[in-house]
Amino acid sequence: MAALVHNPGSQAERYKHYAFAYADAAGVVWQKPSKSSETGKIKHAVASAFIAEDDTKVIEASTPDTLPRLYEWMHELSHHYLDHINNEKPYHVEEFEATKMAIDTLERDGFHMTPAIRKEAAWNIEQAIGKDRRKGIRIDSEAAEYARELKQ
Repeated sequence: MAALVHNPGSQAERYKHYAFAYADAAGVVWQKPSKSSETGKIKHAVASAFIAEDDTKVIEASTPDTLPRLYEWMHELSHHYLDHINNEKPYHVEEFEATKMAIDTLERDGFHMTPAIRKEAAWNIEQAIGKDRRKGIRIDSEAAEYARELKQ
């Protein structure tokens, strides 16, 4: 992803400006997680990247107004940038590639990834590795090593 200029203002506004600029550059539309009509609570806290029926690239994620949410956004956008939607790569490889692109891009652009964000990113890759291992899929050693490095 190409570097973008940061918007001055509050930190939350800076995060949102940054995320929306990358989404616009990729032609990706944002939608907030859906809410239950009965309770008003978010049905799930999991972000996702997908292609809508009309071929629109979409990410579903919370408003990117904190650093962890900005990372989540960039991770999901990375799936679109890397063309992971409906491809044949193992799940853990997609998660590794999207995590690495998101962290590398954010750090290059001056955002410091906290130990908590790195730990969560490692956990996500490790969960994907576990899923693929249970399916009998050969595990990519680079993905496993990157997850270990994130926790250091």
